[in-house]
Amino acid sequence: PSALYKLSKFARRNRAATAALAVVFVALLGAVVVSSFALARVTEQREIADASRKDADRERGVAEAVSNFLRNDLLRAVSPQEQGHEVTVLEVLNAASENLGDQFQGDPIVAANIHHTIALTYFDLGAFESAEEHFAQAIELFEQTVGAEAQVTLEAKTDLASIYENMSRFGKAESLLSGVLETARRVYGEHHVRTASALTQLGHVALDRGNYEEAEAYHREALPIYEDLIGERT
Repeated sequence: PSALYKLSKFARRNRAATAALAVVFVALLGAVVVSSFALARVTEQREIADASRKDADRERGVAEAVSNFLRNDLLRAVSPQEQGHEVTVLEVLNAASENLGDQFQGDPIVAANIHHTIALTYFDLGAFESAEEHFAQAIELFEQTVGAEAQVTLEAKTDLASIYENMSRFGKAESLLSGVLETARRVYGEHHVRTASALTQLGHVALDRGNYEEAEAYHREALPIYEDLIGERT
């Protein structure tokens, strides 16, 4: 007789035992399923934690590399013995920027952050053309490494739009900010600082152009977002 025949014969003769075994089997099966889901969840959580640790380590590494560049390379870019003791900040930045591409060719995310930092310094000094050049390089590198939708990429684009605004290139500023606003809304939603920032900058550009009603509309839209975000942090 086949194994199936023997099993069915045993089941007919031992209905109570078979029923009990069936209950045990179902319970065990349920336990296995629950355990499998639990294991999958634990594994997923561990992977997320590992990814978070790697991201944190990477961010620390980038911050350290940028700090080292500013502390060492930037300050050593010019020699007071050669240029005199009244070296300007612009001269230091210009000298440090010369070999930036070659120095961090193998680490584009570090190069992107350094370009961004240098661009902000040029911006503060009123050297808008130099700032524009470094912002553009930072954006290109950010897009290659972390993507066009990353917050740091959108931040760099918003900063570049500020350069265009200060250079009275309002059309370029508005076009860039409109793209940032669309991406911020789609990726991060209405209730996000990047969305509010783009709205505020668009309001500044509209104001510069004399479009007061449009500027007011942008700022009115941004204001409650900022109020909600500040309220969440207090």
